[in-house]
Amino acid sequence: MAPDGGGNAGSPQTKTMTITYNDLIAPRSALFERFLGLYAELQPARNQFRRLFTSADSPIHGADHWVRVGLFGLAIAKKLRERGLPASPVAEPGALEEAVILAAFFHDCARWSDGGELDHGRAGEEVWRWYAAERKFPDGLAASVSQALLFHVDHPAVDPAAGPVAVCLCNADRLDRVRLGESPKPKLMYDDGAWRELEPLSERLLDEVTRKVALVRLAIWSGRGMPRPFPEH
Repeated sequence: MAPDGGGNAGSPQTKTMTITYNDLIAPRSALFERFLGLYAELQPARNQFRRLFTSADSPIHGADHWVRVGLFGLAIAKKLRERGLPASPVAEPGALEEAVILAAFFHDCARWSDGGELDHGRAGEEVWRWYAAERKFPDGLAASVSQALLFHVDHPAVDPAAGPVAVCLCNADRLDRVRLGESPKPKLMYDDGAWRELEPLSERLLDEVTRKVALVRLAIWSGRGMPRPFPEH
């Protein structure tokens, strides 16, 4: 998929609805529950994958970040569907959304720290491949998530080989650079029809997930007797 150069003046534009903040956070509760379930399910795998969840409590690359990336990714996925997805393993109803949720959860799951750590995409993809095989995910969906996990680190520039899951994850991850006081660089953003609408909402989402939603999740985590993914704010 091509980089987002701001659009071509003479090209026809598909009429789509503007993304509102309420649209962006609408999947929030369901996403939390899915992530909580995955986190609990994968606890035994920490004996096999020593890096798994070691940075889940980080305010930079931890669970708060995963949730925001998931919400951004789902909003981008909706826009891609409006545009019309080409035939692919994630073109079926619900498949792209499922793959985006999984990619958001696994993309930073195997970080040791908040440093450069250029191998964390490959480490997370190794965990994902094991989990996908254990749970017998369809091969095409599993491969699409794997590509996204690798591309979000190993392919920092826009790559025309990126499939829709990689586009969603890479753009969503870069939108959340707001947590570092940065804005996404247009030359590194895929043309997804969504990110320019989402960027003005990113600071509000950062505040809400950190200040409100994280506390709700902490209460749920504590009630289930699981290790908490991040400290109280």
